[in-house]
Amino acid sequence: MSDNPANPKLAERLRTVRAGLRSDLEVTRHTFRGEPSYVVRNPITFASHNFSKADYQVLIELDSEKSLGDVFDELVAAGKLQQRQEDEFYAFILSLQQFGFLNLPITDGKALYSRFQKRQLSQQRAKLTGFLFWRVPLLNPDAMLDRTMRYAAPLFSRFAFVLWLALMLICGGILWQRWGDFKEPLQSILVTKNLVGMWILLVLLKVIHEFGHAYVCKMYGGKVPEMGAYFICFTPCAYVDASAAWGFASKQQRIAVSLGGMYVESIVAGMAVLIWNATGPSLVNSFAHQTIVLASIVTIGFNINPLMRYDGYYILSDLVEIPNLREQSATQVKAVCKRWLLGIRGDVLPYSLGGRALLFAYGVCSSFWKVSLVVAICAGVALKIYILGAIMAVVYGSMVVWGMIAKFVSYLWKSPETAPVRGRAFVVGAAVLVGVPLGIAAIPIYMPTEAHGVVAAGTEMPVCAQTSGFLKESDVVPGQQVKADAVLYVLDNLPARSVAEMSRAKLDLVRLEAECELDQDPAAAAMTRRREEHARRTLRKANRDVDELLIRAPLAGKVVECDAVPKMGRFVKEGERVATITSGDWTVRTLTTAEDLADTRPRVGQEVRVRLSSDAGEEFSGTITDVAVTGSNKISDASLTQLGGGTIAVAPDTMTAAEPFFEITIKLDNANSDIIRQGTTAMVSFATQPQTIGTRLYRSALRFINKLRT
Repeated sequence: MSDNPANPKLAERLRTVRAGLRSDLEVTRHTFRGEPSYVVRNPITFASHNFSKADYQVLIELDSEKSLGDVFDELVAAGKLQQRQEDEFYAFILSLQQFGFLNLPITDGKALYSRFQKRQLSQQRAKLTGFLFWRVPLLNPDAMLDRTMRYAAPLFSRFAFVLWLALMLICGGILWQRWGDFKEPLQSILVTKNLVGMWILLVLLKVIHEFGHAYVCKMYGGKVPEMGAYFICFTPCAYVDASAAWGFASKQQRIAVSLGGMYVESIVAGMAVLIWNATGPSLVNSFAHQTIVLASIVTIGFNINPLMRYDGYYILSDLVEIPNLREQSATQVKAVCKRWLLGIRGDVLPYSLGGRALLFAYGVCSSFWKVSLVVAICAGVALKIYILGAIMAVVYGSMVVWGMIAKFVSYLWKSPETAPVRGRAFVVGAAVLVGVPLGIAAIPIYMPTEAHGVVAAGTEMPVCAQTSGFLKESDVVPGQQVKADAVLYVLDNLPARSVAEMSRAKLDLVRLEAECELDQDPAAAAMTRRREEHARRTLRKANRDVDELLIRAPLAGKVVECDAVPKMGRFVKEGERVATITSGDWTVRTLTTAEDLADTRPRVGQEVRVRLSSDAGEEFSGTITDVAVTGSNKISDASLTQLGGGTIAVAPDTMTAAEPFFEITIKLDNANSDIIRQGTTAMVSFATQPQTIGTRLYRSALRFINKLRT
């Protein structure tokens, strides 16, 4: 029964009242942690309420043929209640009326008006924040589910479960093998052109998810009386009322209903993995990739979170066998805080020490999650609809925070429970409201900043064909050290060689003519000598053309880009790049924002740590050699952007980012490893000075405001 005493006048007015339970209430018996518990479901409102064994004994004694006073006296005589619990008994009766389990002829104008005022205030607050959480019932799907159950039942058979396990293993193997291909488009998945399609896809997936809950509930005999849509921050999601599962006596059945949505949705995700793996770059491939992301990473991850009152919460509640987990955890946290902060000892929850510790830990984590969620919702709304959104977010956040503070202050300074320790309550209130925030804000934290970069050599020189021809010989492989002017490839160009041979033959002919004419006709010999000089120049040019068929190394260094097995006989166009040679120290070029630049304050000569994406297990040391003074919105290296798997969002057509980035050049100190390759992406870790939480929050707020402005 409720720990709150009833109105003293209430007991006098209810002693002679007769009230019995409604005959249509549905009751099921459960066992939690070895103790019996009873769930009573209202078939009109579809609400279920859990009662302990002691409360249920009081509940079943209610009889419309007996007055409430007689019922209480009989319970006292039977030893089920004590005389001092009379006020609690009538408060419990009043709560049953609020649940709609019985009707009491009570008329208390003052109490009713006070309740009316509270309800009006609650409705006004709901209007201000209701735009963020809007629920719309649409239909009663129970009859339709009955008709289609025979089609859905095979999906939940043991054979289907075995197939599901096989599908998950296959999909896991595919994603393991192609993880790089899978994560590459993730950076650009939220570009504007994808949002409408993903919005529609999310709605469809949520409908499928909710039908999974509904069919499992029907399979075990439950009713599903309502289906509709709710909007979270203007994003539509489907819902079904599968609360009939709370009445299932089997814990496994209740957990199965909670898992039904994720089970069905994971099948959709698995089929999408197979389609994605079987198709090349196309609209179908992109759609399958988005389905995988929404149906697995986003939706299942969202629903399985036990700190939110969705599937994961009910699964955890059943696993630990603690009904009303959130309410009981809040009660446990309050009890611990009352005891340690105010010295008020209350009733201990009927759980072991481990159970109470679990409730306390869950209550603390749930509170932190609620605060984080409120902040995230406010930021999301503000960024989504800008100035109006910022105003709405401030209103919503202020109401939530003010409501929590008002309840806390009201309890400390007005509650009869804190009357004997009012002075201590004042000190605790000041410490919590002022001291704790200031103390947390003053805590120094160390958070290293990381930035993506690209590996390059000190000198990089492309090797290009000087003329066109067919590849005849190759004497180079990737990673090979070569000398300057070494021949790497030999091309064959028959016209060029023919021109050279003809030019040589013509030169020889003209030279003979000149020698013959020298004695006979000196004037003609002089003309022939000029023709000889022209033929010699033509031959030199032809020889240069033939020499250009030899593709040579422009400098001594390491070949980092070339065909490992070149195709002999293929045509190579003039100017075509056939290899790249690097020389000098390995460097990493990274880009960072002005905010990160202010946090890290990099300077020339500073040491940093570098990890290559090709081998994240090995770490290199590096030294900063250059820090750009000015930033640029133009990103020249696509591998650092979302287009190449990086983190910088740019417009695909112009390669411009929303904010300027500053280039930092780093020389790798221990770069003799063979795993280093030209163009490899790397993660650079910059050491930062410890900053207090308050400073970081203040700077985050300024950045958030700047984002709203831009």
